[in-house]
Amino acid sequence: MSDLSDYYVYAYLRSKDSENGLKGTPYYIGKGRGNRAFTPYRHRVGLPVNKDNIIFLGRNLTEEQALEAERHFIRYYGRLDLGKGCLRNQTDGGQGTSGRILSIATCQKLRDIGVFLQSQREFDVSQWRVKSDKPLQLSRSYAKKRGPKPKKAAA
Repeated sequence: MSDLSDYYVYAYLRSKDSENGLKGTPYYIGKGRGNRAFTPYRHRVGLPVNKDNIIFLGRNLTEEQALEAERHFIRYYGRLDLGKGCLRNQTDGGQGTSGRILSIATCQKLRDIGVFLQSQREFDVSQWRVKSDKPLQLSRSYAKKRGPKPKKAAA
C-alpha cells in the first residue's frame, strides 16, 4: 500500500535557449510518484538528457495536492500550443489517471494503433482480453515481470 502523500510535481528544464524559451525555463510540468519523472516511455515529450534539468516543484503531496499544483504551474508558465507560454504540455493539468481501468473498446483501439502495455500498475491487464488476429505486444520489462504468456484454450 502506498503512502497517501507520496506524490510530487516536477519540471523539465531547457538546456539551451530556443525560440520557445530561455535556458533554464521549464518546457514540461508533470505530476507523479515513484520513478515517473525519470521514465522516458511514459511521456509525450522527451526527457532532458542531463538529469539535473529535472527539478521537483513539490514533494510529499497527496494526489489531490499534486494535481492542483500541476494545474497551478501550467497556468503560471502557460502552454505553447495555445500561444500563451513556454510549456509543451497538451492539457491544463490535473486530469490524472491513477488507477485508470481501460474499457475493452479503448484497449482494442490502442492495440490497433500499436500501443504497447508498459506497466502493470498503469492498466488492468484483464481488460486486454480482446479477440483479435493481432497478438498482444508487451514491453520486455513487463513481460519479464509477468512471466510466460498463458496457453490458449482450444476453440
